[in-house]
Amino acid sequence: MLDGFTIGAALLGTGALAGAGVAARGAFHPRSSLFGRVLWQGSAGTQGVALTFDDGPTPGITDAILDALGVAGAKAAFFVIGEHARAHPELLRRAYEEGHMLANHSMHHHRLGLCRRDRYWLEEVGAAQAAVEDAIGLRPCLFRPPMGFTSLHIAQAARAHDCSMITWSRRGFDSLGADPQRVVDRVLDRLGAGEIVVLHDGIDGAHRRPSRASVAAIPPILAGLERVGLRAVRLDELLGVDAYASS
Repeated sequence: MLDGFTIGAALLGTGALAGAGVAARGAFHPRSSLFGRVLWQGSAGTQGVALTFDDGPTPGITDAILDALGVAGAKAAFFVIGEHARAHPELLRRAYEEGHMLANHSMHHHRLGLCRRDRYWLEEVGAAQAAVEDAIGLRPCLFRPPMGFTSLHIAQAARAHDCSMITWSRRGFDSLGADPQRVVDRVLDRLGAGEIVVLHDGIDGAHRRPSRASVAAIPPILAGLERVGLRAVRLDELLGVDAYASS
C-alpha cells in the first residue's frame, strides 16, 4: 500500500510535469499569451490579410520584394533585425517611403536568446528600436520575438519599450531551397480574412537562408487574395494599432 508521502511525491511530480508543459507551450507556441498579450490575428471583418517579412533587410532580397509589392500596389510589414538595419539603412528608408511598415525583430536574433534574462532582452529590443529610429526617424510600436518564442523576460522588455508583441496565424515556410509554389499553396490554403502571414526577406544568425522563394511567391499570393475577395493591408491597419510611437 502506498503511504501518504509516496502519493504526495507522485502528485507533486505530476504537477511539476504539467507545469513544465504549460510553460513550454507558453514559450514556444506563437499564439500563447501566458507571459503577456500577443497579437496573432486581426478582425475577420476587414477582408484584409497582412503580409509580414522577417529577418531583413537584405540587399537583393528586400529590394526585389519591394519591387513585387510595388507593381501590385500592396503594402506589407517588415520585422527587421537591428544589426541588418544598421548595415542597410537605405533599405529601411525605401520601404518606409513606399508606404510599408517597419517593426522590431530584436537586434541579433540569437537562437538561444530565449534562455537569457531581463538585461539582455532590454538591450536586444532597445538596440533594434534605435536602429530603426536612426534610419527613418520613428520608433516602432510592434515587436516580433525571434521565432515567435516568448518568455517572461521577453514580454517585460517589449512592454518596457512600449511595444506590442506580434506573431502570426500562418507561415509560408520559405526557407532555403523552398519551392515557391509550395509556399504559395501553404499561404493560400483556406486563408481567411484577418490572418497574419509570416514570410522572410532575410537571414538570421543561425542558418543562412536568403528567401528567394518569397520573392517568386508574392505575385501569385497577391493574385490568390484577389480571387477570393481579400486584400493585402498593412499590419497596423489590420490590427487597428499604432505602427510608431508619437513624437
